[in-house]
Amino acid sequence: MGPGSHRKPRQCRERWINGIDPNIKRDKWTIEEEYMILKLWKALGSKWHDISLQIEGRTEIQVKNRFNCLIKKEQQSGQVGQGVSEICDRLLEKMRARNNNLEQI
Repeated sequence: MGPGSHRKPRQCRERWINGIDPNIKRDKWTIEEEYMILKLWKALGSKWHDISLQIEGRTEIQVKNRFNCLIKKEQQSGQVGQGVSEICDRLLEKMRARNNNLEQI
């Protein structure tokens, strides 16, 4: 850290991991990536680190935020009172219906 820098080591590491690492994808999510997130969440639960290791170029925070975004969107358009697991199942089914290639993932 240079003079005048007030970032702590943890902040520097997180800034690198989540912001400036050139290996991190920042483009639009693909349906395959979204499908993998949902499928892995069903298998592993909220182990975002483990899930992110299976999705190349995406960080834990990106994966967690995308999952929550998918669930929230579906909650707003779907039935009230369903749990996250049921919503996840419904999303997976919709994705498979739109794209038969997802069955192979």
